[in-house]
Amino acid sequence: MTAPSRPRHLVTLPLFLALLLGFVPSVRAALQWDEEGLPSGGTVMVAGGISPTLATLRMIVPAGTADSADDPLLAPLACRAFLGTTAPDGTPLAAYLAQRGWTAESFCELEGAELALSGPADGLDAMM
Repeated sequence: MTAPSRPRHLVTLPLFLALLLGFVPSVRAALQWDEEGLPSGGTVMVAGGISPTLATLRMIVPAGTADSADDPLLAPLACRAFLGTTAPDGTPLAAYLAQRGWTAESFCELEGAELALSGPADGLDAMM
């Protein structure tokens, strides 16, 4: 007896959204999507308009860039170090973000790291 296989036509939601954003300019414009490359090879992506109240800021740092000094373990540590910093008023960053209705998550793998901030759209400029 063999295990049932997954349907080959099954497309995950993130892949579907990536394809939709890439091939349908009007959808990409409606989401107010912006992307900027970093000198080290990383990427900063900002998405607004997902809902009237939600915005997302993502920073992706690939391993082996100038930011990670060619050490694949340093890119994930950079995002963790960022989350461990303090706001200008001395408040721990996680608490500072929470006070303003924002959350921060880091996704760390050997290939690189991603930092995601999500919160109210009207506070996006302040978070930047």
